[in-house]
Amino acid sequence: MATKTYLQLVNKVLVNLRESQVTDLSSPYAQLVGEFINQAKEKVEDAWRWKSLSSTFAFTTVANQTAYPISAAAVAPAVSSSLGIYPTGREEILEDEEGNVQVFDVTTAITGSLMRLARLTRENEFALNTFLATQSQIQCNFFSYVSTTAQGLFTLVQASEGGRIINIQMKIPQDEFSIGTEIILVPWRPVVSWATFLALEERGEELSEKSSLYMDRHNQELQRSIEQDTLGEEAYAQLRNE
Repeated sequence: MATKTYLQLVNKVLVNLRESQVTDLSSPYAQLVGEFINQAKEKVEDAWRWKSLSSTFAFTTVANQTAYPISAAAVAPAVSSSLGIYPTGREEILEDEEGNVQVFDVTTAITGSLMRLARLTRENEFALNTFLATQSQIQCNFFSYVSTTAQGLFTLVQASEGGRIINIQMKIPQDEFSIGTEIILVPWRPVVSWATFLALEERGEELSEKSSLYMDRHNQELQRSIEQDTLGEEAYAQLRNE
């Protein structure tokens, strides 16, 4: 997938609108188109569990500690597999096609033992941790997760043994673009087509033939991109079920 910068995406939309391209985002109309790009980017990011947005976070449990901030600013931050990318409020813990969360205790994975943790609601976790506050340390099986704009908070149910290695696989959408040099990670074509549709809608052309063309193009390009992103998953599912 060829990469595009934020400025290149803005210019793609301007060409679709038969407007002159720009060298920066200083003009009011370029900024408006840039806002449409950000809205379209968020729509595409939310449409699928894109491999390009996937990051794995790993941390080691501390004896008697239940709460672990997933943030670069944490005292003992979880290690990110994606060059320091951390949650910003729109992240998701990934699930497989059967709804199983991708959170594992991998402490003994080298010996072939891998344990998946199950997710509870924040309310259930809070009640259980209140009830089990005086219980002995265990190898935890359950967790909750809440997200804010500052960090994610991963909380184990009942005080864990120290030294357990927990891996969490997440989808981390990109922050809003603003400079021009940011490189988009999700497929850019459905982003451009939806941003063009939004721009035509702003002009009052949402019912025009041209506007419908870009909506249809967006749907087709998004579906095609999702199909390309899933290549190999069907074969994996067949192997797992044999």
